[in-house]
Amino acid sequence: MERNNNDTFLKFNKILVALDASPQSISALETAARLAHYMRARLTGLFVEDVNILKLCDSPLAREFCLFTFRSIPVQRHRIEYQLRTIAEKINQKIAEISSRLRIPWNFTVTRGWVSSEILSASEEADLVILGKSGWSSKGISHLGSTAQDIIFKSKKNILILGKKPPKGAPIFLFYFNTPLFKKAFNLALFIKREEFSQLVILIPVKKLEYGIEIRNQLREKLGDLFDNVYFRILEVEDPSDFAYESSILKEGWFIIPWDRNIIDEEVLKNIISKAKGSILVIKN
Repeated sequence: MERNNNDTFLKFNKILVALDASPQSISALETAARLAHYMRARLTGLFVEDVNILKLCDSPLAREFCLFTFRSIPVQRHRIEYQLRTIAEKINQKIAEISSRLRIPWNFTVTRGWVSSEILSASEEADLVILGKSGWSSKGISHLGSTAQDIIFKSKKNILILGKKPPKGAPIFLFYFNTPLFKKAFNLALFIKREEFSQLVILIPVKKLEYGIEIRNQLREKLGDLFDNVYFRILEVEDPSDFAYESSILKEGWFIIPWDRNIIDEEVLKNIISKAKGSILVIKN
């Protein structure tokens, strides 16, 4: 990815991926490693020993069900801590394996505390933070848990929320919003397009079709040859999150959103992330 100028260049030098025991977390790790490989970035894995889980051990009411005896027994703190260490060791091995295969620099950190606070703290050193979309939610892949929302809305960093892992060649959907961040997001989308051999589709959400056509023509004129092999989809909707009826949009892929709080409020962004089945990259800086 070549540097053109400071206004349009966007490169991730340090990628932080927050990991837990869920299958989606491993998918997040694999996607993070792919991006680190493309950008020659350092990959940092983070596993947080959740103090909420450990606090349950101190409650006399907390019990766990034994599959062998079909009886419940008191939760034992040493067993929980052992399980957390085992998870961390498996994650460490997986990061080492993937990073070695792709030849990327990496490190792995284990902390103990409140999950969202620990991730936010670690994100200060990163350019991109990656979370598995459903790994932090008990309500499934279409719902954002409180931890994911904390990271999205409290962190100043770029965020990738991984839903269904995009396979090689999956389409890239770039939302157009009238913000200086769009040019950076567009250049990043082009970069991922080249590396993934993907199709790039620019989504233009507008309330009236004629506005969308005008924006499309302006973009073609402004960015010239960069728009070769780029497609457009004008979404005639009341707000940008109102695209559920477009089944062809809700397929697997990358969704890139240049997010400016002054243009798109938090509720709209949350709705977009919840509805999109693919991986959502929120560009903030």
